[in-house]
Parts: sequence; structure tokens; C-alpha cells
Amino acid sequence: VDDYPAWPADEQAGYGNVLFRDVLVRFDPRERRIVLALRQGETVSEIASEEGLRGHSAISKRVSAIKRRMRRILGMGPESAEEPRRKRDRTVDRMD
Repeated sequence: VDDYPAWPADEQAGYGNVLFRDVLVRFDPRERRIVLALRQGETVSEIASEEGLRGHSAISKRVSAIKRRMRRILGMGPESAEEPRRKRDRTVDRMD
């Protein structure tokens, strides 16, 4: 009996916390504070005021950058759930 886990076998206990910690290590201290504040339910405006900023624009841009970086770290594909932006093809088809 002592050899069996005390949680359901289908649940990977603690995996989410370990993954979060491993991803968080890749960010600088300021980005970590932002991620932790968002995880605790603070708004971008509240985080901006804690950082001594008047507006939320700088924090919003930083949050967007953090999201892109986190997707890249986790290998979650394109930057957004929508169709990725495509650069316009500047080649011209010529009819010879």
C-alpha cells in the first residue's frame, strides 16, 4: 500500500507546476514579476501602476512579447491562434 501514489494515476501530479517553473526561469526578473502578477489575477493597468508607469501600453506590449516567447518555448506553433500573417509576395508573374 505504501508504494502506491495518493493521487489518481491518470493525473500527472505536479507536472503543471514543474513546467511553469521551468518556463519561468527563461524570463528576466521583470518579466517574471509580470507573469506572476497576471497569474494572480492582476490587470495590466494594476501592474503598470506598480511599475510606476502612467499608462498600460508598455506593459501590454511586454505581455504580448512574453506570450510570443512562451509559445515559442512550448513549441505551440504560430504566434496567434488565428492564421499567421503572411508577407506579401513581391514577385511579379510575367507573361512571356
